[in-house]
Amino acid sequence: MSLEPRHVEHICKKVHKKFPELRDVSPRVSTQAAPKAMSPTRRQLANKQFLLTFRGSTALPGGKTMQRVVRVVANEKGKVLKMAVSK
Repeated sequence: MSLEPRHVEHICKKVHKKFPELRDVSPRVSTQAAPKAMSPTRRQLANKQFLLTFRGSTALPGGKTMQRVVRVVANEKGKVLKMAVSK
């Protein structure tokens, strides 16, 4: 099971709107593993989640750069469940 390309494109648009410096970055898509402590029914729902990782760099004052990583957890329908950014 994988995430459909149209869903990946939809998620990319959301990330690029919030983080324009990552506009030229394509995500790495992987399945999100469910915790073993979950009940079987909740684990089935969680197994349909995907992790998209965007890695890029942003310019800082003084000419320095900083690596930025945005992690997005989405379901199989392309709905963003969680978005986290490193600083």
